[in-house]
Amino acid sequence: MSYVLELNDWQLSCFDAAGACLYRQAAAAVEQDNGIVFGNAAMAQSRTNPQKFSANFLSRLNTETLPQTIGAAQNHADLIYHQLQALRLELQLQHMDAVTVAAPAHYTDEQLGLLLGIAGEAGIKVRGFVDSALAHHQHSSSRYHVFDIGLNHAYLSELQNVDQHTQVVGSMVLERIGVINVVDAWLQVIATTFMQSSRFDPLHSAESEQQAFDQAFGWIDADLPTEPNITVNVDGVARKSDITVNQLRSALQKRLPQTELAQIEHLLLTPRAASIPGLQELLSNSLENVTECKTDVLALLQIQQRNGHSEPVRITQCQSARSPIAVAPATVEGSDTIATDTSAQAPQPPATHLLANHLATPLTNGTLRAYFDEDGLLRPGADVRVNDAAPTRARLRCADQVQVLGQTWVAIRVDD
Repeated sequence: MSYVLELNDWQLSCFDAAGACLYRQAAAAVEQDNGIVFGNAAMAQSRTNPQKFSANFLSRLNTETLPQTIGAAQNHADLIYHQLQALRLELQLQHMDAVTVAAPAHYTDEQLGLLLGIAGEAGIKVRGFVDSALAHHQHSSSRYHVFDIGLNHAYLSELQNVDQHTQVVGSMVLERIGVINVVDAWLQVIATTFMQSSRFDPLHSAESEQQAFDQAFGWIDADLPTEPNITVNVDGVARKSDITVNQLRSALQKRLPQTELAQIEHLLLTPRAASIPGLQELLSNSLENVTECKTDVLALLQIQQRNGHSEPVRITQCQSARSPIAVAPATVEGSDTIATDTSAQAPQPPATHLLANHLATPLTNGTLRAYFDEDGLLRPGADVRVNDAAPTRARLRCADQVQVLGQTWVAIRVDD
C-alpha cells in the first residue's frame, strides 16, 4: 500500500492511498518511565518536565546532540527515528513501503537525505519527496504564496504558474510565528490579567504554567471561545481570569512578520494556518487577497507515482492534473539517485568503502556495523564526523573525510 508522510512538527501526519489520515501527532517528545512519549501527550509535560522535553527535532532535522538524553535518544536524529518507529507500530505495520514524503521547501537536500536513512532504519521505505506546497496549487494566479505553520515556525512558499506548470520558486522560514510562539504570547497576556485581578502569577510554578499552557494550546485545536478564560488550580483553590479576544489578537499581531508579508499579492493559508484564531482576519487587514485553501494529499501521491524514477528524488514542480509530471533537477543526498542538473557540477558518486593505511574497508564490514547499516547508510546517532562536522546526510560520497574509530578515513567507491 502507498502512504503519504507529511513533515510538519505541529502535525506530523500519515495518510493512506485513499487520503484518510492514519496518524497525526506533534513532533514532540518527553522521557517517561525511562521510555519516550510523543505527540500531544508530550506537549502536556512541556512545562513540568522541560529538561527531558524536546519539540524542535523535526524542524531542525539534524544529528545535533540533545542537552540531555531523552530515553534512548541522544540527538535529534534519534528522536525522529523513534517517533517514525512509533508511528509504524501504531499502525500495526511490520514495515511501510512506497511512502511519499511531503516536505516543506526549506529543508535542504542533505536534511532529506538524512531523513531517508532514518526512515529506512525505522522500517519505512521512502519512494520520493514532493514539496508540500504543491498540495495547495491553484491556477487563478500566475504567482502566489502558501503560508503554513508548525510548532516552532511558520513557512512561506512562493509558487509560479507558467504554461500549465506549477513550480515552487522560493521559500522563507518565519521564526517568530510558530504555534509555541503564539501560545507563549498568549501566556504573557494571561499572566498579566491574573496579576491585575488577583496578584497571582500562573507562570510562577511549572504546574500552574502547564495548566495555563494546556488551555491556551486547546484554543487552537478546538477554536477560541467567544469569552475566553483560564482556570488554574493551586493547592486545591481554583483561580480564574477572563481574557478578551482583542488581547489575544493583539498579542498575535505583534508576532506577524509584517516586512516579509508586505509585498505579497495573493496569499493562500493552509488549513493548519487558518486554524490559528484571528490569523486570517489579521492578515486580511494588511493584504488584499488572503484565502484558505484545502490540502490535497492525494495530489502529492499522484505526482510522486507519475514521476518515472525508481529511486528517491525531490519534486518541486508539477503539471496540470492530466499531464505528465515534471521533476525538478535536484539531488537528494543519501539516495543513489542523481537527477541531472546541468547548471551545477555533478556531486561525487556514493561511497562503498573507507580507505585508511592503503586498506579499503567496506561500509558493511563487521568493524563498521555500529556506524553503518547493511545498505551502507549512516546509522542515526552514530559517533561519526564527516568533513570535520556532524553529518547532514546518511549516504557518504566519494572524497568525504570520515572521522570514526579514532582515525580519519577517505570515502571511496569500489565497483564490482
